[in-house]
Amino acid sequence: MNENLAGWLSLVLGYGLFIYASYQAWRATREKNTVEDPKREVATRLLDTGAYARARHPMYGMFILANAGLGLAANSIYGLGFSLLSLLLFTLNAIFEERAVLIPQFGEQYRDYMRRVPARCFTLFQSALLVLALALNAAGVLFQ
Repeated sequence: MNENLAGWLSLVLGYGLFIYASYQAWRATREKNTVEDPKREVATRLLDTGAYARARHPMYGMFILANAGLGLAANSIYGLGFSLLSLLLFTLNAIFEERAVLIPQFGEQYRDYMRRVPARCFTLFQSALLVLALALNAAGVLFQ
């Protein structure tokens, strides 16, 4: 493929993914704010509707996807590294938040939620987008 066309395609797909994920993160944030005490910044009840009915940490998932989009747009080893580091850190943060905050706060109610919603950060479609973005970024790096 023409190197110039591949660069433009990477840029357009990367920023498209960034815009999609940023919008979804904004929507999940608005949902989260409906159950949060603004003074203490803690949830007043378990949120299990909307995006939170499909993934337990949709905001983290969308931050990862947005960063993967930026990494793809950069079309470099640094962009790929940034994407992978984001995936690692936000996933670890989601695991830590569940163990240190959500399970102690909501107990069996949260454990039941974990059984009903096994997806931690992504829906199946969003997982496919992430894999595609990482694969395209890796291919771009390898074949430059």
